Amino acid sequence: MGMHLPEALVATTLRDWSSATAEAVALEEFELAAQLAQVVLRRLPRHLATYQRLIEITWQLKHWDEGEDWGRRLLQADPANAYAWRSLARAAEQRDQRQQAHALYRRAFEAHPYDPHVRAGMSRTDLDAARNPELNLAALGALYIKGQRWAHAATTYRTLVQAEPRRSDFQALLALTLWQSRAPKEAYRLARHLSHSHPNLLPAWVVLNALGNEQDRALARNPLESMDPDGEYMAAHYGLPRTEQAVRLGVSAREAQLLEEFVHAAGFAEDSVEVIQPHSSPDDPEDADTLAPVPDAVPDAVPDAGPDATSAPCARFTGYPACTLTNSATPCPIWAISGHTH
Repeated sequence: MGMHLPEALVATTLRDWSSATAEAVALEEFELAAQLAQVVLRRLPRHLATYQRLIEITWQLKHWDEGEDWGRRLLQADPANAYAWRSLARAAEQRDQRQQAHALYRRAFEAHPYDPHVRAGMSRTDLDAARNPELNLAALGALYIKGQRWAHAATTYRTLVQAEPRRSDFQALLALTLWQSRAPKEAYRLARHLSHSHPNLLPAWVVLNALGNEQDRALARNPLESMDPDGEYMAAHYGLPRTEQAVRLGVSAREAQLLEEFVHAAGFAEDSVEVIQPHSSPDDPEDADTLAPVPDAVPDAVPDAGPDATSAPCARFTGYPACTLTNSATPCPIWAISGHTH
């Protein structure tokens, strides 16, 4: 009997896949974007920038229940993500949970007060539909961050933490803004506390890695390499510098062909790829360690944010077999990305 040799892998970079997936979303090639995202999550099942793109895909396709699941996962790592809250709100709205949806839209509004979908959702779910959303202190803090007015943002989030000390989003943003406003000792203490109390919280690990000692950096390595290895997520959401060092992904020849064909068809420059040594892969989707969905009582959120996602019908893409989460052994397309079968 001949020995089975593992397939040689093709060296690509994470930025190649991220750029291609983002371009596919921009071109409204949503099925292709989901396929590209699947390749990334097979290697990096906790990659937050890919979670964000899947939230955008499900939003555009109006697959509200599926978007809710990805939103819950993303909120484990960044409870200040407006798009995740928006997805939860839209799913609640579809279930006719108007009051609940309005509260969730408000959380999205506090993170991104000028997002048109959030403002429209708040108006639809407000008892006074003609009332315009008013900026509160949390929304003002978010605007300070977007403008990189770090000292103003730190003062704002310090006030918010004092008023609502259980809000992990306020604590994480306080640590981040203290670091950026050159208050390293306080930022370090808070980030260290958060890394223990909320071990999936990405901003806390970013601050700890920047300010901590060798042991702190060793502890931060795995969360950072699994959730945001090249800094794309933190750069996009908080304006932090993105590393120039390429993160390599070894993919199959078939997967590399998918990328090459899209890059060629889309007409943007492609980097050369090279064959690297085959290895036994831990990347089987069935073993993927994705972030678990936030439970119904989303941390620091309005209680009862919706039913367990596993009880809801699964959204589906054209060309895939119909399925629901409760009665099929066939993975749905995006659920298949994270290795779930149902």
